[in-house]
Formats: sequence, structure tokens, C-alpha cells
Amino acid sequence: MRSAVSYTSPAIQHADTIKSVLANEQILHHNSLATVTTNFVVVRRPERRKETIIGLTRLSSIRRIETTHPGLLVIASAGYLLAAAAYCSKQGDQAAVPMAALATLFVLAYFMTRRAAVAFVVDRDATETMHGSLSEAATLVKAIEKRRKNR
Repeated sequence: MRSAVSYTSPAIQHADTIKSVLANEQILHHNSLATVTTNFVVVRRPERRKETIIGLTRLSSIRRIETTHPGLLVIASAGYLLAAAAYCSKQGDQAAVPMAALATLFVLAYFMTRRAAVAFVVDRDATETMHGSLSEAATLVKAIEKRRKNR
């Protein structure tokens, strides 16, 4: 079996697809980004219904790629600055509280929109997973590193 084979799966559950393709493999870790088996990583690709199977022995490196929107923090900073100016102004007419609340919403939006993907490097080719939560990416990297150490 080749370690970097792309295939298009039918519209069935991700774990069932892995079981049908890799019948003798035990699933060690599964989330929306990828599935780690005893000898392979099955990566869910951003393309619709595409998956890539990568052998754990062929992995050169693993990188976690975080996607953030720092512009939301810039807008929040400007909102807090305007709220402070309105608070200090004699003509602010209590505009400070709504402006500070709006700035706080932008800070919350920043934290809610952070995403992460995992890139698997095999020789010089990189395969990237779909974007998921930061915790999913972190647990996936930990599971793969743990399996690679136990080999």
C-alpha cells in the first residue's frame, strides 16, 4: 500500500471509510481534521470528500498552522480609545459604555474566529488538513507525536 494515496470516498461517516480502506488498522485518535491509526494518518482535505492516507514512517515533520484575524483586535483597540475619549469628554453624553461594549464584542469575535490546521510534510510535499479548532489541532499533533515515539 502506498503511503500518500488520494481517493474520493462515498458520503458515509469518516470513521467507516477508514475501516473499509484500512481493515487491519486500529483507530487510535479521531477528530474532524484527521484520523490516526496504528501505521497511518488519514487526513481530511479541504476539497469536498477528499482524504489522503499518509504512512507514519514517511512523515518528515508536522506543523500546526493557526489562522487569526488581528484586524478585529485593531478595531477593538480603536473602540476602547473612543470609549476613553467619550468618557473624558464633557460632551460624551455617556457614549463610553456602548462604545466599550462594542469594542468588547470585537475582542470576543477575535477569540471565537481563531482556527487551526495541521500540515503534514512528507519529503518536500505538504498535505494540509481542513481548518478546525485550536484544541483539535493540538490534540491531533500530540496523538501523532505519541504514536511516532511508541514505534
